[in-house]
Amino acid sequence: MLAIFSSLLSIAASFVFAIAVTRKLPLEYLGILNVYSASIIFGSLPVGIVSFMSPRLSAKYRSIQVPLLWISFIFGLLGVLISAIFIFLIRFRIPSEFFETLLILTVLSIITGSFSSAFTGGLTVFNRKRLVYTAFVTSSVKLASVFYIMRSGWSLQSVMVASFIINLSGMLYALSSSMNYVKAEGSFIKTAKEFISGSWVSLLGYASSNIKSIDSFVIASIGGIFDNSLWQVLGVAGSAYSFRGMLYSITYGELLEQKERLKRIYMDFLFVLFTVTAVTLFIIFFEPEIIAFLRPTDLYLIDLLYAPIVLWALTSIVNTISQYVSNVMQGVERVDFEKEIELKTYWKSLVFYAHIAELVSTVSYVALIVPAIFLLKAFSLSLYVIEGVLVANLIAILLALAVRIKTFPEIKSYIKVKDFSIDYIAPLVASSFVLFVFRKPLELAFPPTISAYVGFFRLVVLFIFVVLVYSGVSVALSRRMRKIMALVVKRTLNSLK
Repeated sequence: MLAIFSSLLSIAASFVFAIAVTRKLPLEYLGILNVYSASIIFGSLPVGIVSFMSPRLSAKYRSIQVPLLWISFIFGLLGVLISAIFIFLIRFRIPSEFFETLLILTVLSIITGSFSSAFTGGLTVFNRKRLVYTAFVTSSVKLASVFYIMRSGWSLQSVMVASFIINLSGMLYALSSSMNYVKAEGSFIKTAKEFISGSWVSLLGYASSNIKSIDSFVIASIGGIFDNSLWQVLGVAGSAYSFRGMLYSITYGELLEQKERLKRIYMDFLFVLFTVTAVTLFIIFFEPEIIAFLRPTDLYLIDLLYAPIVLWALTSIVNTISQYVSNVMQGVERVDFEKEIELKTYWKSLVFYAHIAELVSTVSYVALIVPAIFLLKAFSLSLYVIEGVLVANLIAILLALAVRIKTFPEIKSYIKVKDFSIDYIAPLVASSFVLFVFRKPLELAFPPTISAYVGFFRLVVLFIFVVLVYSGVSVALSRRMRKIMALVVKRTLNSLK
């Protein structure tokens, strides 16, 4: 239930913040904000290593050791150096009145992110309830920050400050929640050696994921600014899936803590897919309302973007399955628990194959983008550039999933095709039929509006309707979904008592 509420709050916060900023900031300011975000992304590459190593070392040594925090800080400084180089290389693109603010907040954001990764890594293993509360805190602050930005006259500086405060709030809560697990023990030299030894395998996944951002350059080069703007709209709609990482972390942390919990991964899998599919059904069946909310002055995009949004949403389900399997693979692997981590420790381990699958996905994605674009162009599709990129992405994700299943065949004994068809496919098909029947009457009852408040209220109502339909059908058709819902209700009532 905590995960459900956290997911709903995360979806709401992401939509409200993204829309408020997108609808109000001038185009030039959005470009500068893009530079600010990109500088943090560039500098977060070393932080990705912290995200990978901190939960594993915390689980291995049953504590968050102080040397782990020092190493996290050093990796954060390395990220700052990378971002500083990027910022100064494009300094001529940044107006002087924003440069100092952008530089300072970038440095603080990367350091904050590095410490946050270390503390949340510990919570992933030791206290997953507090980990979910961290998401509550950041989502709540994100919602509240909209009022701060509004009171500040929708200035660019206020948006950048708010973005930093959002991340800082999560880090501070994770810090306060982790203090009982922080131990002044361990060797700095040993921790640094293990960090560096394990960094190469994590970079296979994290570095390759950053490379995927080349898609925006390809879209702009082949399609132009218009296609790039539509890609941005799809990205905002895709922010509704931002909660998935928290759900993966819950299963990952439980497996790191106790490998025997592997027998429960199918129930976790169904729960994760349920939440993601509820969002997907909402996006597919009520795309007109979403686009009208995102771009109230460009209602012609409703029909134009329907096919890309459907493809984006369906791809999100496949990616959820692939990433879930990846987290299970890394959660059950114990090769680094048995001895000190060396360069060869992860070689041909499940951790290695989980990350090599991400590398395969990235290489395939980059290689397929241009051919897919020109293949769809031959069919005279109006948005062949965007749809080509989406098709390339779907193929790349399927390849990554195939690699993970091939290298971890045991997953098929836990997630069986027959059970999956009964517990997921059947409710999905039945729910889709019900939503198809009610879609047109609800669209007539909720016509497009230019009011952001009314539009958001309508989206909330329609999303609740989708969740009720999908959960009702799932409970009716799946014995395991009935068990999951009963457990959620029972434990929630016990918590309230």
